[in-house]
This record gives sequence, C-alpha cells and structure tokens, in this order.
Amino acid sequence: ISIEDIVRDSYPQFVDYLADFAKIYADYTRRKQERNLVDYDDLLLFWALMLEASPELGKKIAGLYDHILVDEYQDTNVLQARVLRGMCVTHKNISVVGDDAQSIYSFRGANFRNILDFPKQFPGASVVALEQNYRSTQPILGVTNTLISRAAERFTKNLWTERTGGESPWLVAARDEQQQTKFVVDRILELHEEGTRLSEIAVLFRARPRDWGWIALA
Repeated sequence: ISIEDIVRDSYPQFVDYLADFAKIYADYTRRKQERNLVDYDDLLLFWALMLEASPELGKKIAGLYDHILVDEYQDTNVLQARVLRGMCVTHKNISVVGDDAQSIYSFRGANFRNILDFPKQFPGASVVALEQNYRSTQPILGVTNTLISRAAERFTKNLWTERTGGESPWLVAARDEQQQTKFVVDRILELHEEGTRLSEIAVLFRARPRDWGWIALA
C-alpha cells in the first residue's frame, strides 16, 4: 500500500498536499543521510529488515530471547507487529496484553487489527479474557458492555466488578458549545451544593475546550 493510498483513504483532507509531503519527506531523508542519523521509525524498519533479510542472522537475534512480552498491544503498528513475528522465528513464546476496545492511537499509526489478528498470526495462541474490572462500578461497566457488544469485530468479553453503587453515565445532547458549557458548570454547582468537594470533581475533554465531545464528572 502506498502513501498516496493511505492519505486518500484515511486523510482525504490532505490529498491536495501530497506533492508538498513528498518534497518534505525527501528533504528530511536527505538530511538524515547527510548527518548519518536515524529516527525511531528507521530503527523499527532496519530491525525488521535485519530479521528478514538474512534467515541465519534473524534466527541468531531471535534466539537471544526466550520470551517476548508486550503490553498495550492494541496500540502497536503494523511494523512493530512485523518485528515481533521476526523475533519469534525460533520459538513461539510470545504473550501480549491489550484491549481491542481501547485502541485510541490510530492517529500515530496504531492498528487495532494487530490484536484482532493475533491468533491468526501466531497459530495455537490461547486467548484469555480478563473480565474483572477494578476501577469502575457496575453501572458504568453495564453501559460499556452494551457499547462494546455493537462492534462489528471484537473479542467476546463481559466486564464485571465487585464494586457496587454509583449511577449510570449520562448522555447529554447540547445544542452548541455555550449550552454544553452551561450544563457542565450547573452540574458542578449542583454536586458542590450536595456536599461534593471541588477537589473530587473532574471535567474531561478530548483535546481542548472547543473540541468537547465527551464529558465526565465524578
């Protein structure tokens, strides 16, 4: 798949800048070569090529490790998964931990297919569902389970907790940013008047105030 295809499929708003991207990338690559430098992506690419270009060398490198452990596997990219496959050519001792419902780093190249396709990429792998939750209350997990169940592709799981109490999350539709802000402020005042300390109240937003879309109060 080419860079042009990626931009057209995932970032169509930048199609008109493809020529500029090519010039910037070429200049960036030239400057690295002139200074004999590599960046993080280069390290991954050279690692993968080293494992694949010479089967003998690949086996020697992979043989230095008895076990491979990876956390937050849903946030890995295609190249990182390629490296891991190369690191397991002498054994199949690889364990990954992750949640297919929590992939939030696609903007930096993460591909949730890595975790969904793991059983296919590593035949014989066992999938263990870690369903007990220690952070949330059951009303929150009930809503979460409903949302997760609607995913077209997923690993089947049913989150539960021993923590009881609490209320279900609210879904509040606001006409505009002003109405949304007013709701948040009014709700904070209500909680405070009911005895909740301000230090126990948090307002969460995606990136900056004008992008508020999901708000959580506790």
